Amino acid sequence: MNWLRLARIALLPTIAWDFTVGILLANRSLADWPWLAFIALALIYHGSMILNDVADIKIDIAAQRKRPLVRKEISRRVALFAGLLMYCFAASICYLYFEKIFNLSLYLISTVLLYNFSPSALRNHIGPALLATARSFSLMFGAAALSGPAQALNDIAYTNIMCYALYFLFLSRMAQHEEDGISGMRGLSLVGMACLSPFLLLATDSYSPALVVCLLIFAAFTGRHAWACRGQYWSQEIVQAQTRSSLCLAPVVLGLCLLASEQSSNHWLALVSIGVVSLTTTLAKRFTIE
Repeated sequence: MNWLRLARIALLPTIAWDFTVGILLANRSLADWPWLAFIALALIYHGSMILNDVADIKIDIAAQRKRPLVRKEISRRVALFAGLLMYCFAASICYLYFEKIFNLSLYLISTVLLYNFSPSALRNHIGPALLATARSFSLMFGAAALSGPAQALNDIAYTNIMCYALYFLFLSRMAQHEEDGISGMRGLSLVGMACLSPFLLLATDSYSPALVVCLLIFAAFTGRHAWACRGQYWSQEIVQAQTRSSLCLAPVVLGLCLLASEQSSNHWLALVSIGVVSLTTTLAKRFTIE
């Protein structure tokens, strides 16, 4: 249980959704779903979660967070070894079975290592961009395993990748204030920009009225709490709650990308994003980490 909490296993469905939607947006069949490549991505992602706690252990101790490493339920040295070993397994899978994405896997690992172990001053400046980049890689990973990174980038389309990356960029900027809080209007502006990021999907040549309606509903639903609290100072608890709720809704952003797709078969699959959100929320209640 402690290892599952440390690895943030509750977020596994969102990574599987990233991986799957990337394949769908690239117009590839799910019959070709490269399960070994997904295992590699999952190892990188959850290994990164473990290493994040390893890197931030002093901060977590000072904040008296109830985490496995702080409580010494898991040794910091063992956690460091486990995280790095997961990276090695992931890179080995890519090297042996998916040579096309071996370099991509190394780029992803390097991006997360830079985020986790860079000095705090540097992380404050480039951290959100690194997290947004890492999430973009996870969206591309499955399609890249099938057709190569360059082709996957072209097939998925920049608008899909950018709106997803920007969503995480703005939420990451807000999450940086979890320790000291933030003014309500500042928090609203960051949440608002995250909510509006999917509107980039309207830059396509053609889109359905249903997409516009869904974009408006998503923005209103995601930003409702931020709007209600705009006139007060957001404490640490409010920032954390807003960040977590917004991150749980991230799969819906990819659902909107499917709805904007030219492939009509993808439109109904957009509804799966709601199920992913529900599953992630359910798992978070059991495997949450404070």
